[in-house]
Amino acid sequence: MRARPITLPCAASVLLMARASGGGYLSPDRSRRPHDPREPYELALAERNPDYLSRPGGRARPQTQFLRPPLLQFWKCSQIRLEDITLQNSPFWTCHTVYSRDITLKGIKIINPADAINTDAIDLDSSENILIEECLFDVGDDAVTLKSGSGADGLRINMPTRGVSVSQCKILASHGGIAIGSETAGGGDRGCDGTRLRL
Repeated sequence: MRARPITLPCAASVLLMARASGGGYLSPDRSRRPHDPREPYELALAERNPDYLSRPGGRARPQTQFLRPPLLQFWKCSQIRLEDITLQNSPFWTCHTVYSRDITLKGIKIINPADAINTDAIDLDSSENILIEECLFDVGDDAVTLKSGSGADGLRINMPTRGVSVSQCKILASHGGIAIGSETAGGGDRGCDGTRLRL
């Protein structure tokens, strides 16, 4: 049985559909280690993830990724279509797809402070059949990142990201236009097309 696409009614979430904001990037307190939870939301996340210090992750402060969630994450979803929205001030990766397929991201603006670490615009993680077009990226890390899991879970699931097309996008600021990794335990695959990326 094939699942039907889910459409969220705009009347119920007009502000979210128009602009989603992570509430701003909090400058780090230089007197503490980056993985020491202190704020109420950090303490709550640390309590729910007691093993966060030992979890595998990216090369830039992996312990903090469990204290700063993505702004928008799709997990095992299909037929995703985001169009003409603004996502900004993400505490971590801005739009993260995991084990998802048949994704269209069109006309999206993603804006994060230049000094905000790990605030990639779009992270495609073990996902496939993705079209990204006419988007604007102005972020503190990578614009579009291809990932395939990390650590033992990434090796066990072994699911590469594939079938990605990025076209007619504009990058105002980022560390990398289209980046691969750093989480790539599931390997990579052919079928990525970024020939029309406008830098």
